[in-house]
Formats: sequence, structure tokens, C-alpha cells
Amino acid sequence: MKGTDSRGSLVAGESIGTAYDTEEIVDAIGLDRAEIEWRKGFVGFTPEDESRVAGLEGVVEAREDELIDAFLEPIYTTSETREITDRSPRDDDALRAIVGGYLRSLTDGEYDQSYCEHRTRIGRLHNRLEMPLHYFTGMFGNLTNIVAAELMDGLADSIKAELPEEHHE
Repeated sequence: MKGTDSRGSLVAGESIGTAYDTEEIVDAIGLDRAEIEWRKGFVGFTPEDESRVAGLEGVVEAREDELIDAFLEPIYTTSETREITDRSPRDDDALRAIVGGYLRSLTDGEYDQSYCEHRTRIGRLHNRLEMPLHYFTGMFGNLTNIVAAELMDGLADSIKAELPEEHHE
């Protein structure tokens, strides 16, 4: 995957996520091209969806710091999740770089074997950190709110541009 080092990490330095072989996990769960295509089909993720998600790249670029904050702040301000990050060898700068890289990779338009292997590696890392799934999904809710607000602002601007000038505020 673009932006990763030889271990598959987005950031150099010590990591608890590289003490195992991603290929072993990928093999164990049968994550091959056919399985990836089946999973995409199961959730209805079409080539058009790939294009739409890739089209969010500008939103991620424009609001990257806000998105990273929305992802990390609940982790840092909640005792249960703060305890998890305290066990990580990564400092705040490294975690911010990891989350930023993760967000950019979501919109780079490549949802192939390498992408799925990297997501598998991340899932394994969250498992090693004992991060409950509901924490992760909650943080993604925060990200969704920011992206939705940006899309709504863009839609409002687009509609306003179509209106005659006398209807502009």
C-alpha cells in the first residue's frame, strides 16, 4: 500500500503491530482476490462507490486536522481508551500521522489486495491493543459527521450558485 514502510506501517518507529506476519493472517482468513470481491459484493461496494469515496479526497485534505482531532480526542479524553493508547509505543505525533495516513488511504481510490491486507493489519493491531469494536465505530461516527457537514456545505454552495443573484444572501 502507498505510504507504508517495509513492515506495512504508516509511520517509522517501534510498533506493536509489526510483531507478526500480515501474510499469515491474510492466509488464515482466506483473504484473496476472490474473497475481497465477494466482500465488496456482499456490502454492495461497486466501482461507482469506489469513485465516490475517492472523490472525498478533497474533503480529507481540506479538513484533515479536524478529522484527526475528531478521531483521537475521544480516545484521549476517555479513561478506558486512554489506557489503551498509554500501552502503545507511539506518541501523539506518530498517532496523528498514522490516523492521517489512514484517512488519506481511504480516499486514494485503491481498494485492492494491498489495501485489504493493510486493513487486516490494522484490525490485528486493534485486537492486540484490546480496543473494543464499538470504540472504533464511535470514532468513525465522528468522522462521518465532519464529512457529511462538508458535503452539505458543498451542496448548499452548488445550489446557491445556480440561483439568480437576487436570491444570494
